[in-house]
Amino acid sequence: MQIGTLTRLINNAVQKKETTAVRELRDTAQLQVPCCEGQALEHLQRAIDHANDLLDEQDRVRRRLFAGLDEAVRHGHIYKVTTLNPQVRRFIQGDTVTTPQEAGILKAADTLLREARQQAAQKQRAADERRAAAAWEWEERRAAAAEERRRRRAAQAQEQQAQPVTQAQERKARNRARGQVQSITGRLRREKLSAQQQKHLVEELVLAAKEAGDHLSEAEQHKVNEWVERLTTPVEKPGTAKKTSPAAPPQPDAITEPAKLPDRLVPAVAAVRGALKKAARERTATSWNRLEHQLGSALPSLTNNERVQVLVQVDRSTAGDEPLLSSLLAAGDPHFAYQYYRHVLTALGLDALDDDEDLRDVVEADAEQVFTDWRFR
Repeated sequence: MQIGTLTRLINNAVQKKETTAVRELRDTAQLQVPCCEGQALEHLQRAIDHANDLLDEQDRVRRRLFAGLDEAVRHGHIYKVTTLNPQVRRFIQGDTVTTPQEAGILKAADTLLREARQQAAQKQRAADERRAAAAWEWEERRAAAAEERRRRRAAQAQEQQAQPVTQAQERKARNRARGQVQSITGRLRREKLSAQQQKHLVEELVLAAKEAGDHLSEAEQHKVNEWVERLTTPVEKPGTAKKTSPAAPPQPDAITEPAKLPDRLVPAVAAVRGALKKAARERTATSWNRLEHQLGSALPSLTNNERVQVLVQVDRSTAGDEPLLSSLLAAGDPHFAYQYYRHVLTALGLDALDDDEDLRDVVEADAEQVFTDWRFR
């Protein structure tokens, strides 16, 4: 090979950083040195020096990369090994000859990464098994709860058959009285009545509440007491009436679900759903007051009817075999559970138990299952 051609080949290989070609051409050039003299020898020696500079720089980089990879492997730094291993392999593509020490480092890196992938796969399988076990446990608990409800209903049916007819009549009378209480409080709130008409209705309200007895909820009894207190409070003089704000009437109990959710409630649905998911991950029951404090302006003041509508939409996408997120509200606020949670269940086509004790048991079981389901989400 002519000296000029050999010199050009060395310079081109150096420019392209083709390490293997540079090394071979340099070795060939060194064999030609004894045969050259004068200007040809000078040009050839300059090309050899140029090749040696590149090979020395490549060797320094190579040693640094292999030293870093070796240290990462010895200390078990998975992330560093994952980063350095492809860098080293890309670098040696141009010079495939490796020393036994370098080959050992590459083999150790591959072994470490393979073991890391196996451990990650084992952890994933363990997590899948835990989720499957949790789902099985939840299904068992639901089945046990359903069996317990069936057993209680059967026991209640037997008791009712054994009880005198008068006891059933008394219960119906109390339920009718409770309905009368709800009707009267609704009239007092909605209708513009004279003082005499209000007095007459409040007297009827007191009699109905007395007949309903413990069939009234705490909220309903509170409304009765509120109207009695308003009736017995002395009337302000005309000159001072403007200085005192009238007491806010109680909220209505009537719960309805429109065919379409009002647009202004759509942001509230997203906000409440997010807050309930957060509570589920933190394994914490909650209440509507706590949600209002937590969400601020994202959750405006809503009527009881609107709260039910929002919660129905929150759980509309919940799978049929999963507990409702709104059960966390029922678990954290018994008054909400007994007064409004039944409406949420009914609107979603689910079984709404009439007995408060049964409902409480199911709510507690569902809340625990919500905690379990959202632990891994």
